[in-house]
Amino acid sequence: MADWYGATRSNYFRVTDPAAFATAVEDYPLELITSDTDPYLLCFLSDEEHGGIPCRYNEETGEEEGSLFDIIIQHLDERQVCVVMSSGAEKMRYITGQAWAISWDGQIISISLQEIYSRAKEILGDNVQITDCEY
Repeated sequence: MADWYGATRSNYFRVTDPAAFATAVEDYPLELITSDTDPYLLCFLSDEEHGGIPCRYNEETGEEEGSLFDIIIQHLDERQVCVVMSSGAEKMRYITGQAWAISWDGQIISISLQEIYSRAKEILGDNVQITDCEY
């Protein structure tokens, strides 16, 4: 069985306190980047082993704990939206992609590449034939 490998990153988003945000995410496998022009504008790149959404795990239980998205919400400046995009593949068996828009007021909107199938049927009609992009 092959492993999924991907890449995940965010857009640049404004936080209320860059030092506090950096401290809050220091246990997550990510690289935090500060804009060259504004120290309150940050983005992150995943350093997670396979490139997915950075997670923090309890060392004793191995269970995921804490939500990176919750931390982002707590630190976003008003009217800011952090967009996170992640895509990858298990060899070429299948390709996945997901994106989230995380707003300062706690709303999270997500879309997936898998939505193309239902979207195509909505537009083209239920009688179209579509096969999955996988083997």
